Amino acid sequence: MSRRQEILHGQKPIFLGLLLMAIIYAAISALSIFGVDNRVEFVALGGLILAWLPVLFGTLQLRKEKLEFKYAFYLSIGSLVALFAQTGLGIKNFLNNMDAQTFIQFDVMFFGYIAFLGMMVLYRLMMKGLNILFAENAQSAPTGEWKSVWLIGLIIIFAGTLFIPVTTLFGGVIAKLMAGVVILIVLGTEMYLCGYINKSANALQKRR
Repeated sequence: MSRRQEILHGQKPIFLGLLLMAIIYAAISALSIFGVDNRVEFVALGGLILAWLPVLFGTLQLRKEKLEFKYAFYLSIGSLVALFAQTGLGIKNFLNNMDAQTFIQFDVMFFGYIAFLGMMVLYRLMMKGLNILFAENAQSAPTGEWKSVWLIGLIIIFAGTLFIPVTTLFGGVIAKLMAGVVILIVLGTEMYLCGYINKSANALQKRR
């Protein structure tokens, strides 16, 4: 297997992991509109842990290619640790009969935000690393397009994530519709970033 094929082979599980993360975050946000119980939260955490495992595997393969991929590997470990910590604290709260309060404690939410932020940073590291690889292969200077794509995506995702709880102030069907639209916008943005990473990898493959 050539060096470029190894890079593409490592990128695929990362792409799949990011897709799964986007779907899980969208699903849990959608279910929260109607109210979710603790079992759904635990299932979502299990899904996120499973989503980070192929990312860990892919970045393990790529970590020697570029510094960005090495950082992504360490980031994957940190995000998994955060999710395991969140799960452990959630189990502790659940066993202490905290019921609806199980996943809205500061420490539980903190580790959840760490993992979510890890996903956003992973987008950046993958986009930058693949851009540099393509530029090296094409014997040209790296472009800065990925920076604006990532920054716009970051703003939309964080703005949407923060706005979803605000929709509850409207009440009734309007709140559910507004939240649904925002969730779809956030999901679409995350899918676009995943597609951008995949497109960059495909462009690198065509340079073989």
